[in-house]
Amino acid sequence: MPDRKIIGIALVKNEEHFVEWAIGNALEFCDEIIVLDNMSEDETFEKVSNLSRNSPKIRVSRIDDPNMSHRFIEQYAGTQTWIFGVDGDEIYDPNGLSQIRRRIMSGEFDQYWEIKGHVLHATALELGRGWAQGYSTPAAKSMVKLYNFSALISWKESKRERLHGGSQVFRPGYSRWSSLALQDKGDWDNCELRCLHLCFVPRTSLDPSNPLKRRNPAENKASRRRNLLRGFKEYLFGLGRKERGGYKAEKYMRGSIIERDIRSFGTPRDLEAAPTI
Repeated sequence: MPDRKIIGIALVKNEEHFVEWAIGNALEFCDEIIVLDNMSEDETFEKVSNLSRNSPKIRVSRIDDPNMSHRFIEQYAGTQTWIFGVDGDEIYDPNGLSQIRRRIMSGEFDQYWEIKGHVLHATALELGRGWAQGYSTPAAKSMVKLYNFSALISWKESKRERLHGGSQVFRPGYSRWSSLALQDKGDWDNCELRCLHLCFVPRTSLDPSNPLKRRNPAENKASRRRNLLRGFKEYLFGLGRKERGGYKAEKYMRGSIIERDIRSFGTPRDLEAAPTI
């Protein structure tokens, strides 16, 4: 049997409310987690550093440029490695992940390049009751990032965030369409790979009052002139972007708002720091 392994990679910036929850829930699933802190200005770096002191699986680095983050995983192309992208606002069901890990290690998914799963893009949650509401797959887009790097010859991106870009060179028999969409094969309650995506709730005390205005790392890195031009174009030519919320609204605010049971996801380690939403 090939010596398969799963390596997580997290690119985080100002994620103090939920980053421990996100990484903690993925810890047993992964053999190693690479955490790249993009010069956070809140308590994110301290929180992930504390996690790394308590687990030898976690390796933390600070990077100034998020577009250098893909380089941390390029070396795994062509090896028996699955790469799992998990961000500070992505909370996975740890029980489901344990089942997916068992199936990966058995070789069940070797013919696939990527696996997608169910996602709830949460607009509200109540941890005490164990429920959340928001926009759900399959109407809304799944952003699950779980890739089989043994399907690759190489994947080099000189100026892209981790797991972004289209420069993959595939081995014969694989392509970017070698994808398994678990969200299309069953409902939320019966899916093993499911994510609570907290993209519409505040993730740090530094966030704007409207979470839709929070920029991703690439937008933060872009020049002031480029961001002004983007904002002006969106103002004039919204092209259907809801409330000018950018890519998050465009991709994730689809379908009706529904409620989901999230009790199996647990709760953040630091409940006092998590906002009441």
